Amino acid sequence: MATLNATPGGSGAGRKGVTNSSDATANTLAIGFSDQPMTTNYGGATLATAKVAGGDCTITDSALNTTAGTYEDPNCYTQLPDALGGAVVAYNLSGIAGIDLNGSLLTKIYNGDITSWADPAILAANNGGTACGVNAAGNLSKAPLVACGGVAAKLYKLYYTGRPTGITVLYRNAASGTTLMFEDYLWQNSGLANLPNATNTGATAAAINSHGPDGGIMYGAGYDAWAKGNSPTIQAVNGNSGMAASIQTTQGSIGYVEYGYVLANPGAIDIANLKDGAGHYIKPTLALIQAAATLGAANVNTDNFSLVNLTNSAKTADAWPIASYTWAIIKNCGANATTNGYAADTTFCPSNAQNEAATKFLAWLTHKGQSYAAANGFVPLPATVQANDTKILLGVKNADNSVSVLK
Repeated sequence: MATLNATPGGSGAGRKGVTNSSDATANTLAIGFSDQPMTTNYGGATLATAKVAGGDCTITDSALNTTAGTYEDPNCYTQLPDALGGAVVAYNLSGIAGIDLNGSLLTKIYNGDITSWADPAILAANNGGTACGVNAAGNLSKAPLVACGGVAAKLYKLYYTGRPTGITVLYRNAASGTTLMFEDYLWQNSGLANLPNATNTGATAAAINSHGPDGGIMYGAGYDAWAKGNSPTIQAVNGNSGMAASIQTTQGSIGYVEYGYVLANPGAIDIANLKDGAGHYIKPTLALIQAAATLGAANVNTDNFSLVNLTNSAKTADAWPIASYTWAIIKNCGANATTNGYAADTTFCPSNAQNEAATKFLAWLTHKGQSYAAANGFVPLPATVQANDTKILLGVKNADNSVSVLK
C-alpha cells in the first residue's frame, strides 16, 4: 500500500512537481495541483512552445534554456478539475466598507493610472455611476458641482479633510493561481486584444510563446508584470496569508486573496463589491462562484479553462467574475503518452502503487470529497464535471502499461 503525503505550495510548485525541469521540486509529486492546467492555448493565442520537440515526453530541463515551456505539453499529462474557488479584492481604508470596484478601475489602479481612493472615477462608481465631488473640469474640488452620497461621500471626505488617499498596491511575489485569476480579470477588462506584457501594452502571440503557456506566471517572466503593474506604490507579499496581513496593517492598501481565506477569517479584511456581467455590483458568495461555473461546466478543458473569460463575456447577472477550477495533474506514463503518439516518460514516473493510490485519491476527491468543499471555501464540482473526471480517471495507466486501479 502506498502512502500519499501532502506538500503545501502554490500553483507553480504544483506544476513543477510533476515536470522534468531541473528545479529542486521537480519530479517530487505523484499529483500536482494548480489553478492553471498545462495548456497549449491561453488568451486566444496558440502557445507553440508548449509542444515538446518531436512529441517526446522524456524531454528534460536541458532544452529549456532555448525553448521555454517545452515540458508543459498537455499531451504528457492527465489533467482534471478537482475543486472550484474564487478570488476577491480586499482593501484597508479607514473602516470604509462596501466599496464598489470594477475591472476597468482595478486595471487602472494596478497600472498606476489611478493612485488615489478619491479619484473621480472611483467616486462616480460609488455614487451610482454619477460624477460627484468634482468641478466643471472634472477635477476634485471642495466646491463640487454635485455632492457625493453613500460610500462615495466617505471617500470624498478623505480628500476634503486632508487625510491620506493614496493607494498602496499589493501583489503576490511567487507563482500563484490566485494571481493568475486576478491577472486574467484585469486583462479581460483592459481593452487589450492580447495578453499584457511587461510594459502593459499587449503582447503578440510570439511574445507569449516565449514565456510558455502560462505567460510567465508560474516561472517568473512575462505577464506576471500585469499584476505588478506600473503603480509607484507596488509592494510584493508572500501567499494569501501574507497578502491579508499586509492589507490589515497597511492603510490605503489593495490586493487580492482567495475567497476561502475570507470565509475562514470573517471580518478580518474588507472586501470590495465587483461588477457582474450584467453591470450590477455584487458581493462574493459561494453561490455566485457556483453560478460562474455553470456557464461553462459542459465545456471545461485544458484549452478552455478560464471562468473569468466566461463570466466577463457572457454578460450574465449574478455570477462572480473571478472564479477558477483547481486542476489535478498526473504525469502520463506508459500507454497514456504513447496513445497520443508521444514517447512515454518512464524515468520519473511514480511506481504502480503510487500511481494507483493517486488515482484512487482523485476519484474520492472529485466525488465524495466534494462534500467538504464548502467548509473549506470552495464550491462542489458541477455534476457534468464530475462525470467527465470519472472518464478521465478510468483511462489512467501505470508506467508498465497496466491499467490503473479504477479500471
